Amino acid sequence: MADSTAIAWQDVIRSKHSAFASRRCELVPRVDSERSFRPVFEALCRREYEYNHSRLLASLSFAYINAFAKAVDAVFRHDGPATLGHLVFGGCFAVVQCGCEARMPISEVVSILYTLNIAVPSLAPNIPRFPRDPAVQAPLRSLFSTYIDMLLVTIDCFTAERSRASPSYQDVLTSKLQEAAQEFQEQKNAYEDALDRAQRNEARALSTSSYASIGSVSGFHLNPTGSQPQFITKRSLGKGFYGMVHEVHESSTGRVYARKQIYLGHRGSDTALALMHVVTRECDTMERLSHPHIIKMCFSFQEDDHYYIYMQPVADQDLRTYLGACVKHGYPESALRSIFQWFGCLLKALSFAHGRDIVHYDIKPANILVKAEGERLQIYLADFGMAKDFSEHSTGMTGRDNVRGTPIYRAPEVKPHAYHGPMSDIFSLGCVFSEMLTVCCQRSLEEYENYRYTPRDDSIAFRANLPRVQDWLGELEGAHEGAAFETTIHLTGRMIKEDPDRRRSAPDAVNLLKGTSGFRNLFCLECLSQG
Repeated sequence: MADSTAIAWQDVIRSKHSAFASRRCELVPRVDSERSFRPVFEALCRREYEYNHSRLLASLSFAYINAFAKAVDAVFRHDGPATLGHLVFGGCFAVVQCGCEARMPISEVVSILYTLNIAVPSLAPNIPRFPRDPAVQAPLRSLFSTYIDMLLVTIDCFTAERSRASPSYQDVLTSKLQEAAQEFQEQKNAYEDALDRAQRNEARALSTSSYASIGSVSGFHLNPTGSQPQFITKRSLGKGFYGMVHEVHESSTGRVYARKQIYLGHRGSDTALALMHVVTRECDTMERLSHPHIIKMCFSFQEDDHYYIYMQPVADQDLRTYLGACVKHGYPESALRSIFQWFGCLLKALSFAHGRDIVHYDIKPANILVKAEGERLQIYLADFGMAKDFSEHSTGMTGRDNVRGTPIYRAPEVKPHAYHGPMSDIFSLGCVFSEMLTVCCQRSLEEYENYRYTPRDDSIAFRANLPRVQDWLGELEGAHEGAAFETTIHLTGRMIKEDPDRRRSAPDAVNLLKGTSGFRNLFCLECLSQG
């Protein structure tokens, strides 16, 4: 992306590196993420006889600035030391080092960085939008420059303290931190204003162009006549978390889409602005998820008080309906064979999402779609309306105050004010796997629900009686021959655990399945061809 906005970001990175170098603070190589920051920070703490390094690390609250840096680096494909991440984490470590050289307690330095970090606004979800618009990018660069400049000011204060040239460095830093917080808010407002203008310009462009896409959606071509698209609604496909979904046909091209229609409310109202934030986040998320087993967003736009997201493929049914039909029709062998190959496919799809820092938050059979493609049935993970970039979270986050996901499949750790990340998806997918295994073993889902029902809680939620769920999986062992089937049962048991740390991650699970005899039965041809 060698355009003016990309060049401007590179200029910022070079100038800030030079600013650190001019203070004789060469940034430590390869310290460009929270993960790489941790070991060097802990080593410094031990050297300074500070043994509360885990608590101090959690107090740094890198969440928003980390997400900001990762989003910009990903959009502009920054690499090597020329990244925002290197400036953030290398710069913070340089601050801690300078503080130690000035004989300051590490806890006092961490308090200063905490004050700075919590002042950074949350902008990461929208950053991938309009990367080539100078008006949108300018306030983002200003905000990042303010952050790095504050690190440099802190280093200057510590250097002065070391030479006893400025005995009142605390007053200077307090004033500067307050100014930085005010600048962050002004830059946030300027960014949101520029983003709003860009969105309005994009909406106006829809009236003169055939299609418009959000962000950098690729692979979509205009109809050959260049005329306005005419969408014909064919049938309802159900209701997603934030809107109705219909099958629509575009008359001039014959293309078929699943269209999610979201009512935003009165333009400019708080409700409309909040929903617009959710919708753009979903679009940004789906743009990052190009996988054979994840529903693809083709394009999206706003029209009056509605927002439309067009997706492919259009599924025939969801997994809940498919499993129910298997039971109703006496467990046809061909239908059960299809289920077998979906275990690996769903694991690979979830692994792909997690590898891009996306947590789904609402995995359940109704959000897993089935479509006939030729003689085969394909499976797709869908409805990322509640998905979130978990790179925004760090050890310093206290968590969100709302609870996401469908109660029956919700992981035990998903509670208000409690952080939950990718491992909650692993639990939910394990619950879905247990239902798929139940049908594969020619047992009904109703029987399974009755087995795990807890009268005390009047609940069939999986987390409500995990020992009974594990007992049920034990009863399914031996129902089918083959190492792949037995491994899948054992894997499912590990995915459905009370303790998130004891669950298998999706990438490890994929490798585990591939290491078993007959693993090919658990993957479709597309998954196998990808390796």
